[in-house]
Order: sequence, then C-alpha cells, then structure tokens
Amino acid sequence: MTGCFEKCGAAVFCGGRSRRMGADKALYLVDGAGRGLLSALAGELAERFGEVLLVTDDRRKLASLAELRPFSLAEDLRPGAGPVGAILTALAHMPGRPVFVLACDMPVIDWEVLERLKDLMEAAGAQAALPRLGGRPEPLHAFYAPGAAPVFARGLDEGRSAVRQSLDQMKTVYWDCQSASRPLGLFANLNTLADARRAGFTLMGLTSRAAGQDEPGGAGRGAEREVLSETLFELAVNGELILTQAALPTNLDDLARGLMLARGLISGAEDLASLLVSEDRRRVEAELKPVPQREARPLENLRPPPPWAPGEQAALFAEFESWPSPWRAAGAVDRAAFVAFGAGVHHIFEDLNPLAALDKALGRLLLENPGRSLVMTSGRAERETVERVLRAGAESLLTRLPPTAAAIDLARAAGLFLAAADELRHK
Repeated sequence: MTGCFEKCGAAVFCGGRSRRMGADKALYLVDGAGRGLLSALAGELAERFGEVLLVTDDRRKLASLAELRPFSLAEDLRPGAGPVGAILTALAHMPGRPVFVLACDMPVIDWEVLERLKDLMEAAGAQAALPRLGGRPEPLHAFYAPGAAPVFARGLDEGRSAVRQSLDQMKTVYWDCQSASRPLGLFANLNTLADARRAGFTLMGLTSRAAGQDEPGGAGRGAEREVLSETLFELAVNGELILTQAALPTNLDDLARGLMLARGLISGAEDLASLLVSEDRRRVEAELKPVPQREARPLENLRPPPPWAPGEQAALFAEFESWPSPWRAAGAVDRAAFVAFGAGVHHIFEDLNPLAALDKALGRLLLENPGRSLVMTSGRAERETVERVLRAGAESLLTRLPPTAAAIDLARAAGLFLAAADELRHK
C-alpha cells in the first residue's frame, strides 16, 4: 500500500565505509531475517512510497546485489558534496515530486512523524520539512520539495556544504516531536556494532557463541563472544557451476571476479556481461560476453619501475595493517588491498585465508581499473599469489611475510616489485 505518500519519492543515502565501525554499514549490516540494511529500509519505504531510490557514491558496489534490484540506483551527482549532493541527486532523479530522504544508518522509521512532516510541508508550501527532537533538527530524516534543489545547488557554489546552512535560504517548516511518545532510538545513528545490535542488526560474517562449552549435548557456559561465520557460496559462469568455496559473506561479487581472473576466464571487468549475487549470498551468477578468443594477460611481461619510494610503500603498508576491522576482533582473518598511485588506502578486503582476501581485492581492482596500482596482503607471497597479481596488471606487491623462492623468481622475470614489510622498514 502507498497511502498518503504515493505522490512522493523516498531516497536512502548509502554512505560508505565507516572507519569507526570498520565496515561499510550499508553493505554489511543484516537484520534478524538475514536481509541487508539497505534492503530492509528500502523494502519498508516501498510499501508506502511510489518509488525508492538508493543514492550511492559508487553505483557499481550495489549493482550486483539481487536483493536491491527492485529499487532504483543512482550515483551521487555531486561527489564529495556530502548529504547536500545526495539530496540534489534524489531530487534530480525524482523530478516534480517531494522526496523523503533517509540516511541508511538511521534505520528507525516513525510513520506518524513522516505524515506530520508531509502535511506541514504541503500546508505551508514549504521547500523543506524537518523533524526536531530535543530542539535538534534531523536533515537526513526529512522531506524536500523540488524547489529546494536550486537553493542547495547555489549553496554549494557559494561554499555552503552543510544542509543546515541552506535551510534558512528556503521556506522550511519543523515539527517538534520530543513531547510525543517516540520509538526508542528514533534518529539514532548506527556508529558502532553495539548500536547496530540494539537496533536489531548484526554484521555479516559474525555470530555469537558461548565462550565455553561442556561436552557435546551439554549447555554452554560463560559469556557469549563474537565468532566468524563463513558461508558456502557457489560460483556459476554461463550457467555452469565452476566452484563451491567457503568465505566470509562480504564482497562476493569482487571475490567472483578475482576467482574468474585466477582461472583465466576473464582478463578484465569488461569481459563480463552481468554479475549477480543471490539474496541469500550463497550463489554468484556470472555471464561472460561472447569473445572470439579470450587471452589471459601474459605473466612474463616487463613492467615499468613502481612509482612509489620505499618510504611511501612502508607508510602505505603500515596504514593497511592498522586499518580497523570488526572481523579481526573475532579471530584471525586475512586481508588484502590495492592502492592507486597518488592515493591512500581506502578499502580493505578480508576473508578466511590470504588467497580469498587477495581475490576480493583483485576483483575490485579489475572493476575500478585505477591505472598504476600497488597490492598488499597480510599473507606470504607464493608463486600463486604473484601469478594473480600479475594477471591483474599491478606493478608492486607488498606482503607481511617473506616471499617464497618461486614467487621471487616469477616476480623478477615479470618486472614486478616484490617486498616484505620488514624489508621496506630497513630501506
């Protein structure tokens, strides 16, 4: 049912990786039924709104998720402009309609609040309608009319990057809801795993188990702790099952690309016609474009010297190792990353073993195709590791553990810079 919101649109802002939580909240939080946070929010909004739009800083990271296919996807039209850019994107994709905007890490929806805001905005002919709780307005749980777009655009041009800085430049109405009985946690952000648990969400790949167990069949004892929870997923290519593998249920699209690269099925993301991760995250379906003769990237092909000085590489690896992760607290997980020349570490890929983590990183490297790139892994460089990195076209590989002789020989033959972290620190 759409009810009184049928002539409005709704937009959920997906955000990105939260350094405080150590994960991308929009992608990795799931509810008790196993639905992703974005899917749960969009599904609730879709019952009453005419259309639900998911606004993201990178459309590609959502496009492969089957559970999000019923909703519209839009990449931020003003990247780097924060919530103002996301609001402008929502209004541009839903022209002529008021749009309710919601940050994905504010998952509590109070329909009475939304009804009051919509009625206030219509009665006053306002461009914005915001709730206030304790005197504090919530600009990312609010309605914006089409007339708000030129005001926000002008504000960005004039250096007003915060939503609140443009509200006094347009007709804005507020509804104070502190006197009414509101749901627990209304407008609360999910900034930590504890916040997420209180709101009924957990992190993919984590589950709770008793710290101590009696003999089989006995009751558990002691406090509960977080432990890793892998999934057994299938990779099918052109309808044929290629493999079944245990993995942390994160970045499965990236993992699938990395595995296909390792097997010579693709040489770049452009070889894929489609890639879809099932709603239960237990199967990835890939369709390849018809190519007369697919040629794998040659391994022994001399590369130019890496543009990073030893000190820069050491600093990048230190940043890589110190990057927070909620999965590491539950036990040892391996990680990998890639860095484009001139950039810092912006994403960490983690899994149950070094090769799986590396495949995720290289799968995303193929998708982003950043040019000159450096790859880092928490594992040891073996011949298979180096082969994967060479196929991805990277120029440098940094490892936590010393490489094997076979890895060194292949890297030298191909012109790949290969070093362990302790070597970098002494250069």
